Amino acid sequence: MFDFRSELLDNAWYSPGEMFRGGSKSFELLVNSTSSVSDAAILFEWKLGGFSIVYSAEYGYISVNRGDEDGERRAYWSPDEHIYLRIFVDYSSIEIFCGDGEVVFSSRIYPKTIKIRIGGSTKLHITQI
Repeated sequence: MFDFRSELLDNAWYSPGEMFRGGSKSFELLVNSTSSVSDAAILFEWKLGGFSIVYSAEYGYISVNRGDEDGERRAYWSPDEHIYLRIFVDYSSIEIFCGDGEVVFSSRIYPKTIKIRIGGSTKLHITQI
């Protein structure tokens, strides 16, 4: 079996308000929290747009928002112990797998370079490949 992943770009805990850069044209993020009782957000920002992933512990849903015409989409999702997301980003799309695939989102995006900011009220561990 071939391993198509490239080098490890990031492996750290981030607090709400902290920011880091996304990989080049394509990258993968593994996102973990220590619990599922706090809200969490991952905000992808670029020059001409943005995309957000928001988990609401209080209401038990996860949402994605591309803004403009695409707007917000949400699904009910209440992980038992902690938040786990697997996010794939390339030059024209983003795919988000929640938990073990209980909820999946896919959307078109067209970023050149991406800044990623952590929101919500909990620290998130980010592994970027």
